[in-house]
Amino acid sequence: MAVTEPKFKRLRAMKMVEGKVMRNMTNTQLAKEFNCSVDTVERTLTWAKRADIFATYEDKIVQELIPLAHSAIRDALTDGNAKIAVEVFKGLNLLLNEQQDQAIDAFIEAVQNDPDTSELHFALGNLFRRRGEFERAVRVHEHLLARADLSSEDQKRARHALALDFLKAGLLDRAEENLRQLTDTPLASQALLALLSIYERSRYWVQAGEVAQQLS
Repeated sequence: MAVTEPKFKRLRAMKMVEGKVMRNMTNTQLAKEFNCSVDTVERTLTWAKRADIFATYEDKIVQELIPLAHSAIRDALTDGNAKIAVEVFKGLNLLLNEQQDQAIDAFIEAVQNDPDTSELHFALGNLFRRRGEFERAVRVHEHLLARADLSSEDQKRARHALALDFLKAGLLDRAEENLRQLTDTPLASQALLALLSIYERSRYWVQAGEVAQQLS
């Protein structure tokens, strides 16, 4: 059965929102994946917000915290850290009772006191960014980067997440600074695409051309 125009529009919007929310894709990356202009992506995402499509995926993000919380509780109990286990359990209980804001506050309290909750850190930081709470996202990812026990791989992940925080907040110079530190890492292609987005938005065509050449 043929897909009608309204259904096609909604399906396309859902796929774009999924890329934006679940995969942290920039508008430039989405345009490349969907073979359309950045302007088309922006119009589609604006329509998706009016159609409440974003809310569906934001709920999915919150639900992703549940298995991470279970894992954090298990690890804390294994390490004999009952206090952290209780704090995470408090957040989990609030989350299951659909008290999302209180749950997130409880999780933040827990991760600040336990260096072994990096995955919960990442999940919370990305959630804040997606909700538009950029200052809180930056604080979470900067806290991760400041940890001496963080693995090299997670340091790169944290720097990339921090760059995306700044990019979403419109702090393009700080985003560029962090992305430049990732161009010789396994995250290079993602960093270069984000840099391309910055240079196109800023109309720095020479730099945009150089980055495009690196991507080709």
